[in-house]
Amino acid sequence: MDDTSSAGVTPLSVGGAEYPAQQIFYELVLSKADRAFVDAYQRYTGKVDFTGSAFQFGATTFASWVRKGYIAKDFEWGTFLFPGNRLHPGSSGNLWVVPAKAKDKTLAYDFIDITMKPEIQRLLAEFAVPTGKNTDLHAHFATIEAADGLAFYPDWPAAGYYDVLGVAIQHLGR
Repeated sequence: MDDTSSAGVTPLSVGGAEYPAQQIFYELVLSKADRAFVDAYQRYTGKVDFTGSAFQFGATTFASWVRKGYIAKDFEWGTFLFPGNRLHPGSSGNLWVVPAKAKDKTLAYDFIDITMKPEIQRLLAEFAVPTGKNTDLHAHFATIEAADGLAFYPDWPAAGYYDVLGVAIQHLGR
């Protein structure tokens, strides 16, 4: 990172405010994690030490990168797998669910019906066909999937955790 930064190149660029910051933070956490950590965190198979070495590394490194100017606000983009990581945040897709206590289940059912219509699914499938920069995304996902490297997203374990994590990560950049 220091080499690219000193050459006038910002190593990482993210858009969309806090969301990409969470992904970079979690990539750093995952660089010190294993499958047992991910299973405990994402699938509740064990206790997670949120003050442990993986989270400490993610927080201190992310904060350091922000201070050093490694994360740009304006960018031309490409994709790459996070160097050295075996585990990566991501998703193979989303499941539509309607919570049992939802106040207006009819609206949720209507939304699901719309998104599952054959013409909508056809549009989504056409978008998913690898073209341009999307080709790299597909290749990276195939690599991750083949290595059992999918660690889901950092905010999946609990409803509302996205907001909690987003606020905490924003404080790291100050």
